[in-house]
Amino acid sequence: MDANTSKFAAVFAEKARSYAYTDGLTDTDWAWEYLRRNPDYKTAYYESRAKPIRGITHASGVKIYRDRGNDRQSGKWGLSAFVPSDLNALEADIFWSQDALTHRVKAVSTCIKPSLGSDLDLFRDQNCCAILCRPRCQKIIIRSRNFVIDMRVVGVSILFQPVQLQLQLDGFTTVNDDIKTLIWTRNALKSMRSSDKKPLTETTKLYRKKCLIALDCVQQGGSLRDTAFVFQALGLTRLSWSASGDEALKKQVWRCRNMGLKLMQGGYRKLL
Repeated sequence: MDANTSKFAAVFAEKARSYAYTDGLTDTDWAWEYLRRNPDYKTAYYESRAKPIRGITHASGVKIYRDRGNDRQSGKWGLSAFVPSDLNALEADIFWSQDALTHRVKAVSTCIKPSLGSDLDLFRDQNCCAILCRPRCQKIIIRSRNFVIDMRVVGVSILFQPVQLQLQLDGFTTVNDDIKTLIWTRNALKSMRSSDKKPLTETTKLYRKKCLIALDCVQQGGSLRDTAFVFQALGLTRLSWSASGDEALKKQVWRCRNMGLKLMQGGYRKLL
């Protein structure tokens, strides 16, 4: 390992802890991790900051955002509102566009007394983490242990009193998809673990992390060799860089780098 490669790998080795948060990401979280690294998205975000969405915190701890008309271009990226690119998926409240999501959930809300068993009560529930208020609807993020549900709610505002929800599901190809989405939504609302949707495997999480790190390396000017030694420094591979013709590690790094670039440049939508 030459001096430059050693220095590059050492810098990334110090960042090993900064990638630990990815172990608990859902599919939609991973989509954001790749999107936020896109230089064109960063430019679009900064251009949108003339009128940023304004946020407050509800008494229950839920973050509430008001749409201020700055998000007309956010739909190009599959978002309902621009999100600061310097925040990772666990730090930011990410409102994906309903058109971009594979499983879309729309709900009509009706006021109800708490004693009758509400579906959403901001003072009681701990799993509603953020709301984006629009003139005719609300976008809600429900976060459970293994997944995140983006819900579009019309009718009575849930900000003022408990509500019951009548779910409307559109655009599915099979009844099975409808049922699965209802199960996921119900479990997210009740903070229960769903046996129907399996959490990401360790192999999938490791591969996505390697693609993310390879993407970070190439964006900072690192070569394939640099990235290979970063993988070794972070304990992400057992292979060794060989000068004897064995290019197994080089091919692994090349695949991860290309997949990272592909996901950043629009492939992240397949994770939604």
